[in-house]
Amino acid sequence: MSATHPVDLLRESISLAALAVIRAAEVPHSISTPCREWSLGTLVRHVSDSARSLQEMLTSEPPGEPPLPGCSAAQAVFADLDRVAAAASRLDGAVALTALTGSYELTLHAWDVDQATSTAAELPRRVVEALLVQAPLVLAHGERSGLFGPEIAACVGQTDLDRLLALFGRSSDWRSS
Repeated sequence: MSATHPVDLLRESISLAALAVIRAAEVPHSISTPCREWSLGTLVRHVSDSARSLQEMLTSEPPGEPPLPGCSAAQAVFADLDRVAAAASRLDGAVALTALTGSYELTLHAWDVDQATSTAAELPRRVVEALLVQAPLVLAHGERSGLFGPEIAACVGQTDLDRLLALFGRSSDWRSS
């Protein structure tokens, strides 16, 4: 597999998050999510806020107002972030690390939203593989507490998706309560 540039990976992750949030608009926002303390509405707001923060980091803009709640507002934030990512330098190491870290945030939360909405959407294999390869770099450079759940022990026979989820404190066995 050839290496996917972090900016390209971020753009795929933005698309995954946007699609998940479209599906989230169809269900009650009070339902539970794999992010234990968060309802679906809270998770959508968090992902939207994360996307806005990524945009600010990629453009060096000062922090602005948090995005409005709701799926429509989140879609607008994702569209803005995608425009910024499309124009981002592929030669800047700081941009690459920000894009890579953002790819985990958006992809994993897209999975969380899809699980909460009982959507059978699969994360693309190329995205899972790219994230799995780069996970040690991101986990080594990031503060885990508050960002990711504690790593779950790997089991024999796990898929790449299972392994990726476990690294970031998630289990593919999660079901909405």
